[in-house]
Amino acid sequence: MTQEKDRNRTIRFTVRVNNQEAKWLREAAWREKRSIADFIRNRAISGDLPRIPVEVSELMKQLNYEVNRIGVNINQLVRSYHINGYQTSAEKRRLEEDLKEIRSLHVKICSRLTEMADGNHKTIAP
Repeated sequence: MTQEKDRNRTIRFTVRVNNQEAKWLREAAWREKRSIADFIRNRAISGDLPRIPVEVSELMKQLNYEVNRIGVNINQLVRSYHINGYQTSAEKRRLEEDLKEIRSLHVKICSRLTEMADGNHKTIAP
């Protein structure tokens, strides 16, 4: 069926791109195991969205883990507060450190997503 559709495609479009855009198209098509023509066609016609890069996915998993861990810490502190009526400085420091870690991961994810939105889909270490 796919070959039949390809045979019916008789109209050719020519698109000019610069070196950076050409490199990006080749890499993006290669990552999705598609030809450049198929990659462009799918983006233009079906509106397929790009896949989330592995490093962003890993950062999101780490952020999710940290948020869950902090939720557990908050529950413990609230329980302690209700039982003892106070919060220790060590507990407060632990929450502040956890919050810094979440903010740091949030900045990394936002930065990487901004790069993606700007068309910079290179694979980089977080």
